[in-house]
Amino acid sequence: MNKIYLLSVIGVIFFVALMHDLHKDNTLAASNLQTNSDHYLYNKESLLSLTDSLDFSDSTGVTLYYNLKGKRFTEKNGKSDYYIVFTKEDDIQETIRKGYYLLNPGIALLDHITTAYHLSDSLGLEHFFVVGKRSKMSDIERGIIDAIFPNVIQQAKTTLVSRGDELDFSVHSHPLIRSTISGEVEAIGGPLPSGPDLMPQYPMGGRFEMVLGHEVIDPVEYRQLDKGVAFSTSMNQPQRYRQVIGLYNQGEVIGTIFFDKLIELVCRYNKVKRYPIIDKTNASII
Repeated sequence: MNKIYLLSVIGVIFFVALMHDLHKDNTLAASNLQTNSDHYLYNKESLLSLTDSLDFSDSTGVTLYYNLKGKRFTEKNGKSDYYIVFTKEDDIQETIRKGYYLLNPGIALLDHITTAYHLSDSLGLEHFFVVGKRSKMSDIERGIIDAIFPNVIQQAKTTLVSRGDELDFSVHSHPLIRSTISGEVEAIGGPLPSGPDLMPQYPMGGRFEMVLGHEVIDPVEYRQLDKGVAFSTSMNQPQRYRQVIGLYNQGEVIGTIFFDKLIELVCRYNKVKRYPIIDKTNASII
């Protein structure tokens, strides 16, 4: 009887270890550095939380590139740079040439974006800040419900210069607008630039501009986002929104990326296994 019990325990341990390895293979980039690898940093399941088993192997002398799908490319050039390239395509060189990328992004950028989202959605007002070429940032400035005025933009740029940096790119938010009576969301600030955002007379400046927006999570996704929630009850769940960042310049809309995907990519570069502020879905329950 004891032998049967022992064999059963060993079998369960082996099965759990096997499932862990399979999940790791599906959600992480390959540990060996291969250009045009078909391994992805994340799939839909891994967006639920930051993994505790990120590959932090040494990449000294190798520049790493990730596109918006999380696909990894490498270049042995004696450097150790890390690029998040704003394209879903495998051909990343043209996007890099245009300047549509983040280079060696830090955790402070995530903190500023998180704070801007919080202020924006709490107050129902757009917020704005700029990031410098040496990774310094301005204060987060407040706009109005649907615009950032030129004097606010200039104030942020002036602050950045006073901190010994020069403009690299800018970030502004599109808030969730709530009813003053019921508190329910009446308008959703999306991740795409508005008409005024694209007008040349209102340039925010930099290689590109970020929009901190949102999208509605379809109720049928709740099964994937909330383990243990039955489909029959998920349709009655309160509305939920995912934070989505739009990327554009004055000439074109570049693309979008989930904020939780960006967090995972930035944490990977900074060898941080878990970003402390984000919840498992990075979605606000309204």
